[in-house]
Order: sequence, then C-alpha cells, then structure tokens
Amino acid sequence: MEPDRKGADRGEAWLDIPDPIERMTARPSTRAPPSLRSLTRSETRQRRLVALAVCVAWPALVLSTWGTRPHAGNILYFLAEQTLLWMGLVVISALTALGRGPRGLGGPVAWMRLEAIGVPALFVVLGLFWLAPGSSAAFGDIGSVARLRSCIALGISVAVPMIVVASWSLRRSFPTGAGWRGAALGASFGLAAAGVLTLHCDSASGGHIALAHGGPILLSTLAGAAIASKLARA
Repeated sequence: MEPDRKGADRGEAWLDIPDPIERMTARPSTRAPPSLRSLTRSETRQRRLVALAVCVAWPALVLSTWGTRPHAGNILYFLAEQTLLWMGLVVISALTALGRGPRGLGGPVAWMRLEAIGVPALFVVLGLFWLAPGSSAAFGDIGSVARLRSCIALGISVAVPMIVVASWSLRRSFPTGAGWRGAALGASFGLAAAGVLTLHCDSASGGHIALAHGGPILLSTLAGAAIASKLARA
C-alpha cells in the first residue's frame, strides 16, 4: 500500500500547482477608468459652437476696447495685407489641427509639427523684415521695455480665453498626436492675438514686433501642446 500512497501524494502535488492562464485572466485591470464621462455628439456640437463664437467675438471685443493704432489710415494697405495673412494662417492652422482625416484619426502629425514650429518662426522672420512703410528704426530694435511688456500682456489676454474655451469644447477630440495637434491649435490662437496687436500697436521696431507680438504665439503653442496632452489622458 505504501507505493500507492506515494503516487497519490504526487498527484495531489501536481494539483497544487497554480494555473498560469487562470491567474492571468483573473488579474484585475490596472488601467484607470476615465475620470470624466464622454460627451454626446449633441453636447460636443454645442460646446464647439460656443467656442467658435467666443474665439471670434473675444479678439474683436479686446480690439474695440483698447482701440486701433494711431494713423492707421496712412498704412491701410499694409495693415490689410498683414491682417489677411495672419487670419489666413489662423484658419489653416485651426482646420488642420481639427481635421478628422480620411480615417477619422486626424491629419498627418507631420503637418501639425510643421505648423506648430513654422507659424511662430514665420511670424518672427516677417516681424523683423516686413515693417510698416516709413519705418526708420534700427534692425532688431525692441524699443521701450515697458511697451514690450504691455504688448505681451495684451496678447496673452487675447489668447488665454480662447485656449480655455477650446480646451472645454475639445476634450478627447485628438485620438492621435494630441500634443502636436494642440500645439498647432494653440499657434492659431496666438496668431489671432498677434493680429490684434498688429492693428493696435503702432511700433515700427522689428525687434518689438518679433518679441512682443510673436511671444504670445510661442506661449500659446506651448500651452496648447501641454493642455491637449493632458486632456487626451483624462
């Protein structure tokens, strides 16, 4: 009877070995559930309409409050050309960032990188060289530091509400490349702020325009990238 008892002990020992497949299937998921519920299509549409209205009305309200630059009528063509270019780039950047793409995953991320990097760089270059007629300031001159700070603050005050309302309306709207798409969208808001400064500020110094008017573009680009990346994980 002793050999049979040993065989039974060996069989019971085999039964005590845990089943790896069972342990894997029983393992609880470590992925945290979404912190916020997903929006319905109706809610998303309503939020985007509100955001669009704010992004159109807010820069116009700021400009009407602070006023246009003195003697704007003397350089009307120059202002019209710059404003049309800035607004055209705003629309292109925003549409590219928000485009659904052929598969509903958005456009190529390479385009977002190009816009996020190219828009601020292009504005700085044009700001240094494309000056109002009659400008006599030295190349790269930044002018008054107080004026520099004032324009940066005004540009930020234009861009921030647009970034906030866009973040509220576009949660989980970027399935891929959220950071770069947010950066491209942020660049469009910063460029809208720069457009307001073009019509408000009469500085003829290229350094002032590149730094004070271009600074909000760079800050908005970085803010858009950070916020979009965070919201994509929410």
